[in-house]
Amino acid sequence: GNGAQVTDIADLRKCVKQLEVRLENSGMLHENYAATRPPRVESIKVRIKRARGLRNSDVVPGTGLSDVYCKCVVLGKPTTGVRTRVVKDSISPAWDEEFVMADYQAGEHLRFQLFDQDIPFVKEDDYLGSVVLESSRFCPQGFEGELRLTGAGQGVEAYLEVKVKVKLLPDEEDLGDPPRSETVNSICSNESAGASNLAMILARLDDVYAVQKGLQEQLRRVEERMDIVEVAVTRTATPDLRGFS
Repeated sequence: GNGAQVTDIADLRKCVKQLEVRLENSGMLHENYAATRPPRVESIKVRIKRARGLRNSDVVPGTGLSDVYCKCVVLGKPTTGVRTRVVKDSISPAWDEEFVMADYQAGEHLRFQLFDQDIPFVKEDDYLGSVVLESSRFCPQGFEGELRLTGAGQGVEAYLEVKVKVKLLPDEEDLGDPPRSETVNSICSNESAGASNLAMILARLDDVYAVQKGLQEQLRRVEERMDIVEVAVTRTATPDLRGFS
């Protein structure tokens, strides 16, 4: 009836008022909000500090611990890759190396991968884990802290500590240039973010492949050891009858 209708309208107005308050608190109703653009990034500085809790992939007795290095790349841009030096015989390596990555746009993610260096041209480097640092976590505010690695091994909880600083370009208005179209800025940012998100999915698949490949390599090593043990057992169990002939 009419009473119910009035109540519904009153409730609707109450809901609208609550939404207005939320929007006002969020800043979306401010006149400056519509002019907000994605940050214009000149470059980023990535400091790869240290890792901890890594597994030891050098399981052969007498070979020591892993010889670890870390790679960083802007997802979807393989040519941006940088790499630390190798820290030998360690499962808690410390590098504290800084790299400047100029080919970066807001919305793109960073990928870190850790490897154990093996003998070149003889055996591929062992995969020790990786992590993707999403753009929203460091651009433009920067980031410093530990990131948990995925694919570090069964039951292994490993971490990588990094620091990322973002250097922004001056506002175009400050330079006296005509302001760039908001639509163009938004499209560029969305395209960059979309490509980086697709690259992140591919990176996840690559991590899965790397883990499977590592498991296959471990299985191959176990089979080789079993063959050696089997030969040794066979030789021990077979009597030497040459002296009785």
